[in-house]
Amino acid sequence: MHPDQLCTIIYTSGTTGKPKGVMLSNRNLASNVAGACQNLLVTESSMLVLPLHHTFAFTTSILCMLNKDS
Repeated sequence: MHPDQLCTIIYTSGTTGKPKGVMLSNRNLASNVAGACQNLLVTESSMLVLPLHHTFAFTTSILCMLNKDS
């Protein structure tokens, strides 16, 4: 996969305007994971308080856990 290839489209809630799809590349997600993992203490167990459709929750709860094992 190319780093700048489209990986996902996440839809915003439209809090400050109309809802829209935000296109994230592989590089965007990898950067988000690297930053989140540097700033979070990842342990064997975690508690998720945000739903997984929130980008932060998905990045920290799923992607950081997958990254920890690599």
